[in-house]
Amino acid sequence: MFCRIRGYVSTARKNSLNPLEALADVFKDTPFIPPLSSLNQRQILNQAS
Repeated sequence: MFCRIRGYVSTARKNSLNPLEALADVFKDTPFIPPLSSLNQRQILNQAS
């Protein structure tokens, strides 16, 4: 469980979010969901074709 929380905080920081606010938002049912990178989107589109 610790590693999941730590990863979430790390991702929030990398996306210029306040980690405490990001964690608080989880409990308000409005969690931060990081965007897919353009590379991942291309891979998804290629697989769908």
